[in-house]
Amino acid sequence: MHDFVGNVHLILLMLLVSQVSLFSQSIKENFTTSRPYIAESFVNQLMSIHIEDATSMTFRIDHLTACVNQLARDIMSREKLVFEKYAFIVCIIVTMF
Repeated sequence: MHDFVGNVHLILLMLLVSQVSLFSQSIKENFTTSRPYIAESFVNQLMSIHIEDATSMTFRIDHLTACVNQLARDIMSREKLVFEKYAFIVCIIVTMF
């Protein structure tokens, strides 16, 4: 079953590439993606409230929990966006044929 799904994805990708190459002479598309700053924002939020001495760094448990919860929300939001883009492309490919 896994090989079948892989083959279907490969065929869909080949069809997409062939369709894009047919229209590439007349249509020029520029795709930009925004870089997800998930790790940077997590670290910045975490470091905003901490106690630091010479050998250790301490975070309040409620602050750490809030930071981890925000990290989880950011990751789920990114995954949802990636899935929606993938589903949109698959819908376009399916409707082409």
